[in-house]
Amino acid sequence: MNKKRIAICNLLKPVDEPRCFEKFAYSLGKGNKYEINIIGYASKSKKTLSNVRLHPIFNFKRNHPKRVVSGFMMFRKLIEVKPEIIIVNSSELLLVIAIYKILFGAKIIYDIQEDIYKNIRCRSDRNKVLRLVLSNLMRSKESMLTPFFDHFIVAEKIYSDDISFLKSKTVVSLTNTFNQEFFGNLPKSVPQSSKIPSFIFAGTIAEEFGVFDALKLVKRLYETDHSVSLVIIGQYHDVTTLERIRESIEDEDYIENRISDSFIDHTHIIEAIKAADYGLSSYQNIPCIRGKEPTTLFEYIGLKKPVLINSSSVGTEMVEEFDAGLCIDFQNPPKDLLARLKGKEFYRNGNSSEALWMTENHSNLLRLLENL
Repeated sequence: MNKKRIAICNLLKPVDEPRCFEKFAYSLGKGNKYEINIIGYASKSKKTLSNVRLHPIFNFKRNHPKRVVSGFMMFRKLIEVKPEIIIVNSSELLLVIAIYKILFGAKIIYDIQEDIYKNIRCRSDRNKVLRLVLSNLMRSKESMLTPFFDHFIVAEKIYSDDISFLKSKTVVSLTNTFNQEFFGNLPKSVPQSSKIPSFIFAGTIAEEFGVFDALKLVKRLYETDHSVSLVIIGQYHDVTTLERIRESIEDEDYIENRISDSFIDHTHIIEAIKAADYGLSSYQNIPCIRGKEPTTLFEYIGLKKPVLINSSSVGTEMVEEFDAGLCIDFQNPPKDLLARLKGKEFYRNGNSSEALWMTENHSNLLRLLENL
């Protein structure tokens, strides 16, 4: 049987990043109907999947001059791979993907993982006028190329309403739920003593995602119980953030720093979550994040890890729905918080399987491709 050839195209994300590799490629590769090619940024890991080929063609920093010719590099690789279906998730690659479709007739799916327009508008490190110009240019490019797309996927449900060119389109929502099946038999976490509460803050390391709120909370808890510990693991993009974290934890030997300026193998993050007692989440309720469902929360909940979430942050509804943890004020936590955590049984209510990729998103993705 001839397999349909699919190309999943990234720009700054590794070829084995979780959404493309662990979710999309894993699901599409199971039925033996497709040959999946992931084209993108180089990765240090050597992961493999049935029916999946990795093409690491990019290996430069975000601001490197080579980024200017990334579209040409992608186009050349597409000519080599000859895909019949292209799933693209970078707005910078849309034009070359559209040109490829004109010349060779491939079907295109635009997987919208970020609202680029809103992200640029929210950046405070750029001039206001420049932000306005860049955001409108990016949105105009997306809108003008819309006729070349055969379907749209959104990683966040709110994008269907927030992104103007999607208003009259048929859109499939595939949120970043956790694909536990991909990991198989993960190493069992070391049983933690009830006297040694360990916390983890995982994911993208940035102020807007709550890393400094998490640090303040654990420092307060440490004042009342010196057995408390914290692991911070994830990738940072802002050197200033790194310097602030290092300064904040310089004399705090109960806080372990595992952050990096490069992509961290997702397996290492999942193992760290499993080894901790409690996950921390504190997405700030600001315009560029409001309404999103934090990927790390899906991972905590998928692994049935109790969660402490800031009561003012994004994602409190998820925690309450799955009976997954406690919503508290990170700036002023209850004095008996540790006792409450140790005395409460979580996940008694709610169906936490809804936080897993294979529950619904797996079949929705396959159905989309079959009907394309």
